Amino acid sequence: METELGLTEQSFTEGLAELIELATEEGISGLEVLSTSTFDDAGVMTYNKGLVVRMEDGSEFQLTVVRSK
Repeated sequence: METELGLTEQSFTEGLAELIELATEEGISGLEVLSTSTFDDAGVMTYNKGLVVRMEDGSEFQLTVVRSK
């Protein structure tokens, strides 16, 4: 859902997840991503929006999305 000012943090986060997944499927990223989940879907206890990116080697990264304007 977009606001009058553009994308919401949630819609940007979901789009970013789709881009990461697409780049992984196409072999473009050079990363071995196993999965991506939004903070909400992964159960991360925060008021922020963001992604949890799990790698095939077992490592995990959290990307926080904060709208600045």
